[in-house]
Amino acid sequence: MRLSQVAVAGVMAMQIAPLQAAGIKSNPPWIEKLSSNFDLATLNESELAARRLTLKPIGSLDLRDGKLVATDPLVQPERPPFTRQVPPGVYQANAVVSDDEKRIVAEVIRFAPETPVAWELAVVPGQDISTLKDEHYFGIPVDAGVAAFATANFSEAVAERETAERARARYSNYYDDVLAYEMPGTGLDIVLHRPVAARPEAAAAIVSSGWGDGFYPVFFGLNAAGEAVVAIIDFQVIEHADGRTKEGNRKAAALAALTPDERTASDAAFAAINNSDTVGLGKLLDEKKVTPDTYVPVEQASLLYVAIRLDKPSAVRLFLDHGARDTVPECVIFQEPGKTYSGYAHWLEQEGRRKRESWETPFAPRSADLMTLMDELAKRP
Repeated sequence: MRLSQVAVAGVMAMQIAPLQAAGIKSNPPWIEKLSSNFDLATLNESELAARRLTLKPIGSLDLRDGKLVATDPLVQPERPPFTRQVPPGVYQANAVVSDDEKRIVAEVIRFAPETPVAWELAVVPGQDISTLKDEHYFGIPVDAGVAAFATANFSEAVAERETAERARARYSNYYDDVLAYEMPGTGLDIVLHRPVAARPEAAAAIVSSGWGDGFYPVFFGLNAAGEAVVAIIDFQVIEHADGRTKEGNRKAAALAALTPDERTASDAAFAAINNSDTVGLGKLLDEKKVTPDTYVPVEQASLLYVAIRLDKPSAVRLFLDHGARDTVPECVIFQEPGKTYSGYAHWLEQEGRRKRESWETPFAPRSADLMTLMDELAKRP
């Protein structure tokens, strides 16, 4: 098992002083160097949406004993509760998703409606912040790509469920035989998992952990009395509680540039390419409702780019007849500026002929007709 300490630039190693019932006014200076995402725990849904973030409910955890656990539930379900207890009660856990990154950037559980006035790094028994070296912190070790807030009795329920599962024939592991039926493995998995139906109070609010395996810090937000009002797992996907990315900004700009009529025409042209409907596509081009570079929202690319990807030489021919040029426009979100359509086609051709590993997605070479058209396109100014 890896150590639950991870480097982070500029963190000062020091002990957090016990927080008294009065006098808390701000964070220790070093803790804000651990995370710039504390606002994720306090922004409302409309404020999150403005930053292209979405709040996804996971479910409620019964913390009647005031004990909160954060763990990789597949690798270390027995992880102990944090030393700080929370007010006893039942609390909603939520995931914060970056719409641009298509990843879960944080998990949040709130214990009171107050806005925190200070934050502290969460620790479990045996972890002493004063022992940390510069540029280190304590965090959750994640080795299965998932993390969770959980109840203190969750591990007992997992052990009970696993014992029952092992009694059955051909048991493999907890994920394949239990959790996989609740988590489809999409990279945006969110589930409230109760291992034993007869013990619904034993549960974990499980989410896909940001970029996957790693070490992720957990923080308690505190009120002026030093009481926990919220906890957050920061998966370190974004900074400054802002889900907007350069790619996402380009996508938003491309969408904003389409009028409703242009969006309708783009959707129709995209359908025509998919269905090899050259008559329908030609009509849209003749009526100047679309161009080769018209943005296709569902693909985040242009019509010509899509036609090349789908290997539709008849559609590409129409685009060439309607003034297509080789430079890929900025509306092709995932392409670097200055790239060419013909270069993209040749890359697809090379990939299609490369021997691929068994785990790789099958890839067919481009048709000879398409590559002939790409040579013609490459000669255009």
